[in-house]
Amino acid sequence: MPNEILAIAEVPRTLSGKKMELPIKRLLLGHPLEKVAHSDAMANPESLAWFVEFARQGGVSAPA
Repeated sequence: MPNEILAIAEVPRTLSGKKMELPIKRLLLGHPLEKVAHSDAMANPESLAWFVEFARQGGVSAPA
């Protein structure tokens, strides 16, 4: 069961419509955006902005 559920504006997807789960996971683990996703291969590259900011702020903190 998740500790926290967060709402996002849209799910990042490839041009073929697949969810970009692994690249987002890597982004949240601290990998640079340039190495995890290419905007020209995405249907909605602007959707990554939320995840970049979330990762920059440290993501979800573990429960105490």
